[in-house]
Amino acid sequence: MKEVININGKNYRVAANWNAIRDYCQRKGIRNLQEIGNVLCFGLDGILTMAHCCIKEGERLDGRELELDEVGFGAIMTPVDMTRFLEIYTRQTTVNLPVKEDSKKKVEPVRIDDYLGIALGVMGMTVMEFEEMLLHDFFLKLYYHNLKEEHSYRTTAELVRLQTLTLVNIQLLKKDKIKDPRLLWVFPWERDRLENTQERKEMNIDSIKNGIV
Repeated sequence: MKEVININGKNYRVAANWNAIRDYCQRKGIRNLQEIGNVLCFGLDGILTMAHCCIKEGERLDGRELELDEVGFGAIMTPVDMTRFLEIYTRQTTVNLPVKEDSKKKVEPVRIDDYLGIALGVMGMTVMEFEEMLLHDFFLKLYYHNLKEEHSYRTTAELVRLQTLTLVNIQLLKKDKIKDPRLLWVFPWERDRLENTQERKEMNIDSIKNGIV
């Protein structure tokens, strides 16, 4: 969906895609994308630069050329315009999805080419598709691509476990056969669920002992 901003009586298209982000990084000498992880990282000068990059890219996508340079653009942008741009930028670059955070995991620098490599090598995108895709759309696509891959991986792993369990049970007496595949081995994605179930069982037992239930 195209989004436009009216500045000094004229509408400009805003496109916070990878082309615009690369342009911004080149102007500011930024190599690690974590340095621009949110709008609070920009500062007033950074907001103007990002606005110029995104509007320049938006106009290019619509077949127009932005005539004003960054300084000229700053001369006609008001604080209200800046706020409106940030609202559009935030919508186009962020996506509200569940994220598993690991406080112990070392945070590595992230470059645009890292995401380009994922887009080309894993997600089957072309360079142009990647460069012209809004960040919001890219991360949404990446999230659901990973969900699909994870589901496929889990299905295969659980099938192998079931096949292994069948082979093990063939060699056991009826009374010794293993009924629950998780007793053979537990996958990482099952551990939290098992721990929560065990905690609930222990709580119920304690309640019964204390005469609460």
